[in-house]
Amino acid sequence: MNSHERRIVERRWPHAIDIDNDDELLEQCSAWLHDNFGTSRFGRRHNPRWCFRLNYDYLGFAKYAIGAQIYFRKERDYLAFLLKWS
Repeated sequence: MNSHERRIVERRWPHAIDIDNDDELLEQCSAWLHDNFGTSRFGRRHNPRWCFRLNYDYLGFAKYAIGAQIYFRKERDYLAFLLKWS
């Protein structure tokens, strides 16, 4: 996600959920989101229904992922995700 996409998501996408660093859960959630809501790529004129951003933490010069944030444009998509994964 580039800086322009990050600004759009943080300003206009009100529904977000944080997932802790569990690689297996992230893979399962990602597969389910791709199957049900399509791709998370930003197009020239088309925003996706969902996107994600990894949360990073720094240890000296190295950074490592400590989880992810998943953003949804619509409340019904957010609620469907919560019903499935909570």
